[in-house]
Amino acid sequence: MTEFKEHIDNLRELLVHEDHLPAIGKYFFDNMAEDRAFIQHGKAVKKPMLKKIIRKACDDFISKDQQMMKLVMIQLQGFPFLHGAFFIGPHLSNFFYFEELKKGMIMIVRSMESGDMSFIRFTGTVIPGKGLTLAPGSTTVQ
Repeated sequence: MTEFKEHIDNLRELLVHEDHLPAIGKYFFDNMAEDRAFIQHGKAVKKPMLKKIIRKACDDFISKDQQMMKLVMIQLQGFPFLHGAFFIGPHLSNFFYFEELKKGMIMIVRSMESGDMSFIRFTGTVIPGKGLTLAPGSTTVQ
C-alpha cells in the first residue's frame, strides 16, 4: 500500500494548492486511475453523506434534473482516500475525495468525441446534527 503514498501525497498537495483544475485531474488519471495495482487495493463502500455532497456539487453545476446513476465508491485500503465513478445524466464522471481534508474533485466528461471535461473542486463541512454537507461557496469550477 505504501507504493501509492507518494501519488496520494502529490494529489493532495495539488488539490489544495493548484489553481488549474485540469492539471489536478490529469495527475489523477495519469498516475492513479489507470494503475491496476491502485485499483486492486480498493474496496467498494457506501458513504451516503459523500454521495449527497457529490450530488449537490453536480446539481449546482449541471442541473438538478439530471439523475445520478451507477455511483461506485472505492475506499483505498489503508488511506483516508476514496475515488469512483458515476453518471450524471448522460455524462460519465469520476471523483476522488480526501476524508481528512473533507475536500475532493469531480471530473465530468462533457463530450466523448472531443474529450471536453469539466472539473469541480469541492469542500465538505460538518454541521452539528446534520453531518457532512457541501460547504457553501466552496466549489471551484473549470
